[in-house]
Amino acid sequence: MANDFLLADDLSGNDQVEDMHLRLTLGMSEYFVSVRGLIDTAGLADIDPYGDTVWSPVEASAMVERLQRTYDEVVTLWPREGPGDWEPPPGVGRVGVVNFLFWLRRLFMEADARQKYVIAGGD
Repeated sequence: MANDFLLADDLSGNDQVEDMHLRLTLGMSEYFVSVRGLIDTAGLADIDPYGDTVWSPVEASAMVERLQRTYDEVVTLWPREGPGDWEPPPGVGRVGVVNFLFWLRRLFMEADARQKYVIAGGD
């Protein structure tokens, strides 16, 4: 199970959808679910792995700052001296989480600049 992120001009299905080659894996999704009581996960813990989650161009604009806050907050969960209580699962890791948030924020910046819808398409 995973969600692939796409950009679209509208939701009619008549336009060309751009695959952004960014995937929310099951392990990553489970990590965001596990920390949603501690930090704002920018809605990433609520993405349906079997259905589509859609953000309008206006929502995409708001997500840019929200994802930055999520990035800033998630790294505070990890002590510098070693593993803590809120580590990402094996196969995801700290680097995987911060890289995903970095590129997801860039994707939403692109959607905002081009006034596109963002779709997290489920399996």
